Amino acid sequence: MAASDLNDLNNFEYHFESAAVTFLNSDIGIDVFRTVIESSLVTPRIEVQLFVEAANEPFAPRNGGGSSTTLDYRSFASTFEARLFTDNATGGAADHATYRSKIRTALMRSGSNWTNAGSGGSLSGTGSIVEGSSNLTGSGTSFTTELTPGSGISLGGQSFIVSSISSDTALTTTSAATATVSGEALSEPASNLNYYDIKLLKPSSMEYDVDGDLNMSALVYDLIWEIRDDAWP
Repeated sequence: MAASDLNDLNNFEYHFESAAVTFLNSDIGIDVFRTVIESSLVTPRIEVQLFVEAANEPFAPRNGGGSSTTLDYRSFASTFEARLFTDNATGGAADHATYRSKIRTALMRSGSNWTNAGSGGSLSGTGSIVEGSSNLTGSGTSFTTELTPGSGISLGGQSFIVSSISSDTALTTTSAATATVSGEALSEPASNLNYYDIKLLKPSSMEYDVDGDLNMSALVYDLIWEIRDDAWP
């Protein structure tokens, strides 16, 4: 997906933080914000922020857009931080650890987050998977040509990441199904992050702090990401 212009493409913080707001809100179920925009502090809440650091060598051709041979830096190191706030005065302390663990799950390397590449388009055939299993069976499917290890796939309201592909009708996923699905349509989940590919997502540190009734956990991740060929305008 091409950015509207270079200013849009280079608005790294906006796109990463907006994507994080989308999947963290879905996975955790509490309010997520790129920036503090209210006059009062609503809790529980998660605040997200991307810190862009140095570009990685070497610079390289864009390989896309209106100037595909132009040399530019394509890969960047960054730090991503998710700050969780709960309020003891409103009973939030009991849920703090649970919310924190859900953030970790949502930001796992194999999780349904930025790594969920795909246009949201339909895939051939139908799929079935049993609760507790990571073996997905297809009927009329073309797994070897439509998917690769690391691809995102949606089935029966569940999202998976492909671990390996055995044939056009058999693959394994990186996580087990939470419910049995039989003979339902398959699709690629729409990407939360349209212009960039995540190359490294690694937990870096966690800081916990208490200020009066307010509990705060800051979960920090190291990122390495790259501008996609098809993102150049």
